[in-house]
Amino acid sequence: MDKTSQFSLLLEKFRNGTASKAELTELLTILNDEQFENNTATENLLSEIWQKIPDTPQVFDEGKSEMLLHNVMNAPASVVPMRRSNLRRVIAVAAILIILVGGYFLIPAPKQPSGSPLALNKPAQSSPILPGTNKAELILDDGTSVALDSLNNGRIAEQSGVQVRNVDGKIVYTRGSKTAPIISYNTLRTPKGGFYQLTLSDGSKLWLNAASSIRYPVMFSETERVVELNGEAYFEVAKDSERPFTVKTDNMDVQVLGTHFNVMAYNNESAVKATLLEGSVKIRAAGNDALLTPGQQAKLNSSDKKLEVISNVNVEEVVAWKNGYFQFERVGTAELMRQIERWYDVEVKFDGPVQPRAFGGKIARSSNLENVLKILEWSKISFTVENKTITVKHTN
Repeated sequence: MDKTSQFSLLLEKFRNGTASKAELTELLTILNDEQFENNTATENLLSEIWQKIPDTPQVFDEGKSEMLLHNVMNAPASVVPMRRSNLRRVIAVAAILIILVGGYFLIPAPKQPSGSPLALNKPAQSSPILPGTNKAELILDDGTSVALDSLNNGRIAEQSGVQVRNVDGKIVYTRGSKTAPIISYNTLRTPKGGFYQLTLSDGSKLWLNAASSIRYPVMFSETERVVELNGEAYFEVAKDSERPFTVKTDNMDVQVLGTHFNVMAYNNESAVKATLLEGSVKIRAAGNDALLTPGQQAKLNSSDKKLEVISNVNVEEVVAWKNGYFQFERVGTAELMRQIERWYDVEVKFDGPVQPRAFGGKIARSSNLENVLKILEWSKISFTVENKTITVKHTN
């Protein structure tokens, strides 16, 4: 197969979201070929393919390659020639770059009129805004506050006969041989741009997302296990048929015996959501009860306090934060920016009304803010960054 025919095939696969990592590598190699760059048939083909790409966001299968991303990001300027005659090539290469940065995250740019230069808006930021890190504050029963981001491994305290230790960036509660009858409570709190993992005295594990807090007893009672959550956490509850485990939020209680689930209960979100990955959970909210099976989500709308159960939820998207990603599926601008606001510890403002816009895709949460905004700018949105304030503006 000649190179032009192979390029045609690879571009079609790219557009359909079926290209493998090896095929993307081959496509980038061809695009970097100077002889191929000047091929008239190729330029015509690029134009045809681009005209077929829809203006709505596209989600492709995951195929992230850090090596490819590094190569493209550090390629010489000649790889992406900013000449008017090669506008469509620039768009194609930039689209591939977007996919690699975001782990197959593609939001097509508006089709530029012939002869117009292509340029991404660059935030006016003197130093990069870095992603969140493993940091939190532990508040002990006596009110003592312990900053965990700079704490070495070892014992933090002993309360009610339970050892509290910091182990490789995780808080672990270990039950001793003797326990006190008095129940003590601790609170783990993450700031914006923070994340932490916790192992409770019963062996249950939880991951606390940014701008969240959880209050829990150092040692659970003999009849129940109850914690109070504000924000978002993922739970892996140790099985105990004698003591149900309950997560309380302002408007919803989630009760389990032993299971894996996610609870999102931020005060500035439009709904409280409990999503089940494994086992079963009982939901109580707004005077109603619901029993979830794996793959279902209980959603309590903040406006009308209506409880609904949604089946076949994309659980990978729900727990993406815990696994180190932003993952979106038809997510609006305001909701998306709230996630960015929490993780990068920034303030978001909108210049003008928030227009209906749906995003889809996946971005590593380890990405610097500037890289994330560059990706989003391909969906007719511009950003201005001053200090730690992001101003968002929709463009035509």
